[in-house]
Amino acid sequence: MLMLRVTVTVTATLSSIRSVSAATALPAALPTARPEKYLNSADQQLADTEEIQAQPPTCAFKHNRPHVRGINPGNPMSKLTTHVLDTMNGCPASGMAVEFFRIDAGNATLIKTITLNVDGRTDTPLLDAGSFHPGTYRLLFKVATYFRSRGVNLPEPPFIDRVPLDFGLSNSGQNYHVPLLVSPWAYSTYRGS
Repeated sequence: MLMLRVTVTVTATLSSIRSVSAATALPAALPTARPEKYLNSADQQLADTEEIQAQPPTCAFKHNRPHVRGINPGNPMSKLTTHVLDTMNGCPASGMAVEFFRIDAGNATLIKTITLNVDGRTDTPLLDAGSFHPGTYRLLFKVATYFRSRGVNLPEPPFIDRVPLDFGLSNSGQNYHVPLLVSPWAYSTYRGS
């Protein structure tokens, strides 16, 4: 809907320019991306909208690793990774402490404690092909400790002290990635690959 409005606005602007051009004896040939007969046509506006919708989305970041959501065709073995971005400072959360648990029948068993590297990631996967087992897991991110170490003056108690994320791994043929975007006042996550 927004793109259609933009197209209508641009079309009206081109028509206005052509009208001004004729009235002020400016050169009649203005560059245009479509034939003259379509300048005010609802058919052309619809065609523009369809063309926009048919184009694949573009991404500013390009990488060379081929993959399909969650599946790495070059390596069918599973792994689990995480990544934390500090949205307050606009950087990776280097040095944040993270605890990793397996949850069985409601009981959490600590698997390992990690300190995130300069990229806000772990140096090795949390689970690799040899240790991957479907089940429920928890990542516990020590958010307040991290922000205090960066000199942020947090209230006591902090609004967000720790972020526990419980998630399930069900398919041993997929890669799972659990990113965290965090500030002292908000966080979000999603399933990556």
